[in-house]
Amino acid sequence: MLLRMKHAVLTSGSPVAAAGPRNGARTGELVVLGIAIAAVAASVVYAAAQFMGIAIVACGFVAALLVAPIGLRWATGRFDVFEPAMIIAGVYLFYFVFGPLARIATEDFWFLDRNFQSVYVPALEAIAVAVAAMWVGYALPVGPTPALAGEPPSPIAAASMESGQRMARMLVTAAVLGMVAWARLSGHSLLYFLLPGVTRPVDSAEGGVDVPYLFFAVEWFIPAVTVLIALGGLRGRATRAAVIGVLTVMYVSIGFRYRVAILWFAVAIVTYLRAGRRPRLLYMAVPATLAFLLGGWLAGARAFFRSNGAEGTLAFDLRGSVVGGLSDTRIFETLGAVVTTVPRFLPHAGLLPFAYPLILLVPRSLWPGKPLPFWLQYNVQSIGTPPSTTSGAAVPHFGEFYIAFGWAGIALGMFLFGLAAKWLWRWYRAAPNDPWRQAIFALNSSLLFLTIARGYLAQIVQEWCFVVLPAIALAALARRRARFALSAGAGARAEVVEGA
Repeated sequence: MLLRMKHAVLTSGSPVAAAGPRNGARTGELVVLGIAIAAVAASVVYAAAQFMGIAIVACGFVAALLVAPIGLRWATGRFDVFEPAMIIAGVYLFYFVFGPLARIATEDFWFLDRNFQSVYVPALEAIAVAVAAMWVGYALPVGPTPALAGEPPSPIAAASMESGQRMARMLVTAAVLGMVAWARLSGHSLLYFLLPGVTRPVDSAEGGVDVPYLFFAVEWFIPAVTVLIALGGLRGRATRAAVIGVLTVMYVSIGFRYRVAILWFAVAIVTYLRAGRRPRLLYMAVPATLAFLLGGWLAGARAFFRSNGAEGTLAFDLRGSVVGGLSDTRIFETLGAVVTTVPRFLPHAGLLPFAYPLILLVPRSLWPGKPLPFWLQYNVQSIGTPPSTTSGAAVPHFGEFYIAFGWAGIALGMFLFGLAAKWLWRWYRAAPNDPWRQAIFALNSSLLFLTIARGYLAQIVQEWCFVVLPAIALAALARRRARFALSAGAGARAEVVEGA
């Protein structure tokens, strides 16, 4: 009997799923999956009736590669919305299926003064290779063995919660001090972090010294808040909403829209993990739509805040927000341009993209001659139009793998990416009730969105160091103190017993 119970847990998507989903939840999930498949099929049929049949078939093939594992998990009762593979598949469907199909259906192939219709098929070929390689890596059982459902946290994890809360609050203090220090050194007012252009124009920073590491200290609020929620140190919905609202305003003010997404996703994931529940997909539709529209609005509002109100507008326009939300999916076009340009006109970058994270760590003030990542200009050079020079065009993460080593780079890079995602999932499931693992897993999972959308490994490593690494450091320090306290307590009890 015990062996059958253990097998049921180990083959489930999570400890929550081990008991089997409720019939109502399963029905709702199947309805959502059916609607999604029907929407994709309708788009394919409509667009195929117009033109670009090969691209439509390729889109359908990519969609099948992404949806099939999701459907398999649903059918076998192993679906978990927080499993990294499900998050990755959802983001890929948005960027590489929904976005291209929407533009095919509306014949919107012009972007940055160029018609990208000819690069759709090469881009989809690269995406298919990337998805297949990712699934191969993800299929391997790497990482710790999942634990039994309902297993309590270890004594050390439980004993470290109080000191962990204190350390997380110290991290909040460090983030505030970093903001103040950066503002003083750069010559900005602290109102730079509070809706510049709305409160009042921000003071000129002429003559100031920009210290990027102090500026990025504002990201420490994300791991601090996530850890506090996981450890029960941020109680009450009103308190959590107020904290998240303030941080959202601050990140919006400095144009950190991806940080807003990371914050929201991390808080949502750790809240559900702590409660031992999962959100129903039907209930996620409304917040997902609002997040999409907010992201689209922020795409236009950044100009207003960054110019202190001199450019742009804060007015909400539904059509503009939808267009802005879809603008991120243009990394699909940039990928197609890069695939058709490298190595025909531009050489592969080799190992440089993978070595540059170490170079990026050194401040330019200490290394004035620090080389620039020239391969980032491949995005602009591949597009080849004047507007692209100021557009900040990017490729997805496997686009940089292609720039480094071509098709072999995509295959090997995505295989390793799949391995890493699977290891993260199994590492969390090895102790799913450990609050520290919940926080670290939530932070890593929320960072997947930025990882996929920005094909610049050095930036992703930098963000990981500011968003995830502090939580790992807090966990290590708190556990060390808890281990010492437990050892000291055990020693004292032993002395009492001997004295008796």
